[in-house]
Amino acid sequence: AGVGALVCRMGADRFAVLLPQADRELASEVGKRMLAATSQLGYVHGSEAVAVAISLGAVAIEREHERVAHVIAAAELACKRAKQQGGGRLIVAEDSSSTIIARTERHVMAASTLQDALRGNDFRLDAQSIVGISVRPGETVGYELLVRMHNAAGELMAPDKFLDAAERYELLPALDRWALCSVVETLRPQREEIAKASYCFTLNVSAQSLSARKYATFALEQLAEAGLPASAFCFELKEAAAVSHIAAAEALIRELSDAGCKIALDDFGSGLSSLAHLKRLPVHYLKIDGRFVRRAVEDRVAESIVSGIARAARTLGISSIAEHVENAATTDKLRELDVDFGQGYYFSRPQAFASLVRTLGAAPAVRLTTRG
Repeated sequence: AGVGALVCRMGADRFAVLLPQADRELASEVGKRMLAATSQLGYVHGSEAVAVAISLGAVAIEREHERVAHVIAAAELACKRAKQQGGGRLIVAEDSSSTIIARTERHVMAASTLQDALRGNDFRLDAQSIVGISVRPGETVGYELLVRMHNAAGELMAPDKFLDAAERYELLPALDRWALCSVVETLRPQREEIAKASYCFTLNVSAQSLSARKYATFALEQLAEAGLPASAFCFELKEAAAVSHIAAAEALIRELSDAGCKIALDDFGSGLSSLAHLKRLPVHYLKIDGRFVRRAVEDRVAESIVSGIARAARTLGISSIAEHVENAATTDKLRELDVDFGQGYYFSRPQAFASLVRTLGAAPAVRLTTRG
């Protein structure tokens, strides 16, 4: 990378490289060499070859960048864009400007706000319904639990306003545990009704909780202590996180499944070899990436991807759940493609979980079923 280059590990799978006396052209050349080198890496697990890929973000350190946090955050924003565009590429941030500084400052501020919120319990859980399309049409069969945070003014912030900071500063495990404990405490007074009704509540598990390898044990201890049935819970992993931490994902799936919990694989279809991953990730539900669901009516390629995932799920005895269902036309298309369940604004917007739970005792018993 050049004389005087400094490489350090920022945490988990994040690294930073400092190139003194370098310009954008040299940074791009170094990035291309890193991409080429990592593309030659790989390892064999059993009979399967697993490819290695990285995403890179670069930013010039200029005079107005007086704080290291700004520089790192700007580089990470560029890296995130590279990952969102499919990975295996380098994104060089635009010239340092007030926009970049403002964005990085918001991330730094969000981290501080998040720390305060964790200490002050300034969060709320919302629930969004999962509704039958091809299976149990029109019935609410479960709920996904979503975390919201109160800002200094007491207003609720959506996850996209604070999760980046939580990930950057490795606070997601604390947030995952808060969400689980909050669900348990909210459901505890109605545990008998919950057990009889067989409701299913879905919680997200972050990549950081996966890599820590302690979440499953913690979750099962909390459920047992509260007397809540494991079968009432589904734990959701993002496909990219599960594949990146596949050994940890396998262990978590095995421990939770053995106890009676369900597992969902979120954002399914975004990877190049998604179906191959299912051999090692025996999940109960596939949540079809909303990017394909939203375009399924008008885009034949997106339609074929959704159809292919639904067919593969049926073959494997796995249920399919379409994310981001926003209108009747999409719902009709999903029914035509034999997708089992849907989730999105067309069915319901998220509502306060605590308020929802108070109404569950009077609601009809439903179960988020699986195929097979």
